[in-house]
Amino acid sequence: MKLVKKCSMFALKVLLFLIGFIAVERFCHRQTNGFMLHKIQSDLPFDANREVAPLPEKEHQEVMQRLDQTYHYLKCGGQFFAFISEDGTTIIKFLKLHHMRQVDFLKSLHLPKMIDISQIKIMRYKARRFHSIFNSCKIAYEHFKDETGLLYSHLNKTDDLHKIITIRDKLGIYHKVDLDKTEFLVQKRAVLASSKFQDIMNRGDTENAKKCIDSMVDLFIHRYHKGIQDKDPVIRRNFGYIEDTAIEIDLGSYFLDESIKNPENYKARLVEEMVNFQKWLSIHYPAFTPYLEEKISKELDKN
Repeated sequence: MKLVKKCSMFALKVLLFLIGFIAVERFCHRQTNGFMLHKIQSDLPFDANREVAPLPEKEHQEVMQRLDQTYHYLKCGGQFFAFISEDGTTIIKFLKLHHMRQVDFLKSLHLPKMIDISQIKIMRYKARRFHSIFNSCKIAYEHFKDETGLLYSHLNKTDDLHKIITIRDKLGIYHKVDLDKTEFLVQKRAVLASSKFQDIMNRGDTENAKKCIDSMVDLFIHRYHKGIQDKDPVIRRNFGYIEDTAIEIDLGSYFLDESIKNPENYKARLVEEMVNFQKWLSIHYPAFTPYLEEKISKELDKN
């Protein structure tokens, strides 16, 4: 009986410890939005498939000058942690590499067949996701650079940048990051589409609102013409404006598709991808929904 009691007490203590551990971990995650320095670090080997053409020297120096300041935590998405420069003009995005890592020791374990199959599926999913995100970043840089505000791509480790930057996380803790040893992208800062339209409407500038709607639709059409598809074209969270020009902020969902250049295909795709924009406008700025619908109709009527 005493042994049963002792076992029960031990089990209760273990359970309480686990509950406490999970609660602390979740609290810390909420406070930091999940950012930890090790999550942007990797031991990835060089891969020629991730390489892009070097910038002209003048442009390279301009990017390096943008990095001569402290960057403050801004937000995180599914693929990146984003930090904004002190002067508010530049974003540096670090890839979330922790969830892409393969757990190598699992490969050597002899597990029950059902578990082993699940493990193989997980590893294959991670590998596909890993290649998909890096490939998307390269597509954005090489084929859609201006339309995403991209300034610099560093998807392989180097030894010639000689630059260590300071980043400040959500808790106000400062970290040093050696950019030679880190995979990252540099992007112009854009104003989110929702904030842009709110500002325009606060000023009552209806002509500017129409101009921004035109620019957003034109951005989608331009992407189709370049043979690029986007798996996550949600305007309210993934798109923004630099002045009055629409750009796509998200970089992790592109893939090449020559078939989308065909007008029949991209017109159907345009209708699908504009649905969320139409719904968002109808809720927040219904007066402009007819203008967007007219703009889409004009694109559909083109040969």
